[in-house]
Amino acid sequence: EDYWFSGEYDHASKLALLRNNKDVNVSWSVDNGVNLYNGTNVTAPAGARYSGEVTDDFVNWRIVDGNNASTDPWLRMTAADYSYTSVQLRGAANRIDRQSGRPIYYSQGKNGPLITVQAFANGAWTDVGQANAGELQYSNSNGGASSTNLGFDLPANTTRVRARYTNGEDYLYVRLDLTATLKASSPTLRTWLASNPANSGKRLRLQNFAYYNVTDQAGTNITPPPPSYSFSAIQGVNENLERDDIRDYGARVNRGTAAATLSDLAGGSNALKVAGAPVNDPANSRVNIPYALHGAEFYAGLDSGNLTELIATGWKPPARDEAVFYDLLPLGSFYNAALPTTAYDVHGNAAATVSVRTINDYKDSGRQMVVFTVKSNTPGQNYTKPFTSTYARPAVVADGTIAFVWPGAAPSFNTGYTVMFSASTPWDHVPYGRNGVNLASYQVAEENPLLGGGYVDNGDVAPHNAVKDPSGRNIFNDVRGNGVNAIRDTQYMSAPVSINVPVASASGLDKKVRSDAQGPLTPFKEEDTTRPNGDYTYQLRVGTVAGTRMRDVVLFDILEDTRNVDEHSTEQGWKGRFDDITLNYAEQTGIRPRVYYSTRTGLRYSTPPLTKASLSDTDTWSTTQPANKASITAIAVDLSTARNGQPFIFDSNTGTQVLVHMKAPATLPNVPNAYNKAAFYSVLIPAVGPETSSTVTGTHTQINMIDDPRFVKSSNPAGGTNATNATSLQPDQVVTYTLTYNPGIANAQGITVSDPVPAGMTFEPGSITFTAAGSTAPTPIPDSAYNAGTRTITWPTYNQATAGAATFTFRAKADALPSGAQGIDYRLYSNTGTVTRTNMPPQPPSNTITHEQRNRWADITKTAALVVDAPPTPANPTPTPTPTSPPLAQS
Repeated sequence: EDYWFSGEYDHASKLALLRNNKDVNVSWSVDNGVNLYNGTNVTAPAGARYSGEVTDDFVNWRIVDGNNASTDPWLRMTAADYSYTSVQLRGAANRIDRQSGRPIYYSQGKNGPLITVQAFANGAWTDVGQANAGELQYSNSNGGASSTNLGFDLPANTTRVRARYTNGEDYLYVRLDLTATLKASSPTLRTWLASNPANSGKRLRLQNFAYYNVTDQAGTNITPPPPSYSFSAIQGVNENLERDDIRDYGARVNRGTAAATLSDLAGGSNALKVAGAPVNDPANSRVNIPYALHGAEFYAGLDSGNLTELIATGWKPPARDEAVFYDLLPLGSFYNAALPTTAYDVHGNAAATVSVRTINDYKDSGRQMVVFTVKSNTPGQNYTKPFTSTYARPAVVADGTIAFVWPGAAPSFNTGYTVMFSASTPWDHVPYGRNGVNLASYQVAEENPLLGGGYVDNGDVAPHNAVKDPSGRNIFNDVRGNGVNAIRDTQYMSAPVSINVPVASASGLDKKVRSDAQGPLTPFKEEDTTRPNGDYTYQLRVGTVAGTRMRDVVLFDILEDTRNVDEHSTEQGWKGRFDDITLNYAEQTGIRPRVYYSTRTGLRYSTPPLTKASLSDTDTWSTTQPANKASITAIAVDLSTARNGQPFIFDSNTGTQVLVHMKAPATLPNVPNAYNKAAFYSVLIPAVGPETSSTVTGTHTQINMIDDPRFVKSSNPAGGTNATNATSLQPDQVVTYTLTYNPGIANAQGITVSDPVPAGMTFEPGSITFTAAGSTAPTPIPDSAYNAGTRTITWPTYNQATAGAATFTFRAKADALPSGAQGIDYRLYSNTGTVTRTNMPPQPPSNTITHEQRNRWADITKTAALVVDAPPTPANPTPTPTPTSPPLAQS
């Protein structure tokens, strides 16, 4: 005997139809071939007859993962879950010529064994069709055989189908091709789908079982069942199958099985990072690199029939309305907001908006993370249609720029975005970032993961996992920052970046400074400006010249100590506070840098010279950063060791840099500047001659501190700010006006303050005073400072060496309002001061103070009434008759 019923069949996208309440069809085939003549007449002598059946008797199902594994038990399907709807009967039969061994086919028609097809529906077996072997396969005029098949519809709720045959002779083959309808209304299915949403990676597995048996003329089973079942773990539990068969049939039977797996739409996703050719930008002392980030999702493998059915259910194509790109730029490179940044939809149209956020020194990597959030301008429309529209993908074209290419129409739905932007590497970073790798990711909402499943948000993908944060975790671990990194919502991408633009690099030691408010693309300078409590950074660069090498390099920086800045040794400067240090450039160079801290005062570069051996003085230097950063007076960075533990050698024309981050004082100091100069120790390895060691000081830097000027006016009694809230004054009341001016910088020159006396007020002689910044003792100012013609007080011009505010006062009396024929009811007094500074643009005026005065009669309302026929009442009236008068005539 021969029996066939096995295989794995994947029905892509059909689970999506079930989710959308659309019944779907699946198909199985089961066949049984019996050959009782083996050429020796031992098993079946001529004329022997046999009977048998092949039965498709049940289907188990459950939800599984992509490996067909599941912790859920198998459940047996019922008529509420599926129903066989039709069957195709195929067959072949013949006798064997005992002399020649050739087959003898039956004549066409009702000849040969009889085959009956039966269906089990609504609790009972019923016949649905019959055929003789001669109707399925029969002899033809060529001496061979011709075949056909017969189809039968099945009753509603059919859950089993079998073919029974009788009068089989030497050889008989029976096959049933079954079509079953899976019911979208199945309660079990709806429960499963509710807890396993689309795009979760889960599938529906149907495990279909069938059996057969053959008996001889005496009714003896000539196909005994196996001693045990040996189905694989993903096909079923053998013990349970044996238990059920013993219950239903009294013994094990000859079984076969086949599986159909129904999946959601066969989705997928990818991401692409493209880097264009670097472009030198001499006007801004930097190199610009164009980039494109591309993230896409798609549904592939849709046949037109499934697609038509799916759309008919009201299913909406995938149209990602929002996504996020995370781009960790190479070391020394920064997002350039001055150059265009454009977001494109899946068609390559600029039909999306993008918002950009930058994170400097991302997770202490020294690198900038740029976050692009893109949104479609037309929600629900960002997709391509299968076979009818194209999608756009960025690529580098012949001239090194980036442009879209259109791969053509694809048999899939596509959605996604592209962002094109530029990053820039300042010239002073180029020597340390010529060859970098740009790492990026494309991420979608956690509640709607990538189609087909992407990667989880843990960054454990090469080359991303080669970059770690200080705790040793992947730098791209949980970039969203919400602690969730188990959802497949991320695709990763990378692009190598090679900057081949020649730029000049310094040799020896070079120190410069930059206010952090300037942004990372602003070049470091020898002098810059910060504000109170502002952040600023020193750049220390060290390198070799052509033909020389050096080793045992140590950078020393005695922080903002004017005694170590030769040309400013007699000046006083303010001191900022050490905040942090960036070593990533040195690490990328191949160095294992080590930082030392000192809290000692009075350190010098030259007396005695600081060398690598100085770091062994544990009373002065420690590798443990003090808890109080304000106590740090100096730092040293040992660059003598490579990452592999061997001595690090600076080859000819090479170098590295470290960045020292500082915090300015919270208040404006009395001196405007801070001065700094660094030094480095090295052992020089010349091309010819002996090695020499030395400590060399670098260039001088200066950081200035300024604040916004503040010019404030007040009065006693306090005034208002406009006519509606002016404060009332009484006639002859005296008002004291006070102005304070803070220029926002020490050593401010040529300051002149003026204040007009309001009209309607009289200046009070002897009331003008000036109090210098930092003083509490007012100085009287002669009355000649008041110009009666212009009614303006002008204080003498002064210079202010220290920071702080100077104070200016005077008094004025409110004149009584005139009465009589020239009287007025109301007067507003408005006062605003002005200030000028030599060689400075116009300064903003002070705030305005307002008072008012009203006439004492201004609020009295006069009324009168005319009384007719009533004389005046005397002071001591006596009872007298009331006289009668004619009416008052009015004309």
